[in-house]
Amino acid sequence: NCKSSTGKFSVRWFGVLSDGNDTTNMLNKASSIVGSSTQMEIIFPGSSGNYLISGTASINNNIVVSFENGAFLDVTGTFNGGIIKAGLLQQIFTKTSTVNPYGTTGLMSVKWFGAKGDNSTDDWEAIQNCVDTVIRNNISFKTVWLPNGSYKISKPIIAYKWTGTTYTQHTTYLKGENSFWLSPAGVGAKILPTFKD
Repeated sequence: NCKSSTGKFSVRWFGVLSDGNDTTNMLNKASSIVGSSTQMEIIFPGSSGNYLISGTASINNNIVVSFENGAFLDVTGTFNGGIIKAGLLQQIFTKTSTVNPYGTTGLMSVKWFGAKGDNSTDDWEAIQNCVDTVIRNNISFKTVWLPNGSYKISKPIIAYKWTGTTYTQHTTYLKGENSFWLSPAGVGAKILPTFKD
């Protein structure tokens, strides 16, 4: 195992760059070198590019995976494990990323998957992927966080777990930063359906 006096490791130390090249193998190597100590943290530094994962990247479940402001994973493969730590207003995954974290250090934000909340973008895919991630991974807090904004959706949000042959019921909470009704000037988290039925 690799030693650090702070227990924090930048992915760049292991050759993981935000240059558009696939970083899957380097990220897996970083996870195995860092080990499985509960005091370890792998950091994705903020950048102007994307960290590409086109294969299956697996992080030990008890390692915290931190995303600095501007760090973004373009996951066309699968990202497994780790405890996600990121700002609730930043995008860290694509809308279609397959992410299977062990957990988070707080809430799971729809902004992480690219929801805009700008009253014009269709945020259905980002919100649905966030809900699916919480359900698929049985994340203990089961809360999907919606920062203040107006989130238009073109389809219903489905909160059921697919077992491969059928859906099973699952409790998932959609929690807004502030209530639309209780916040000043009507600013709050709102989901605005654009579909009928």
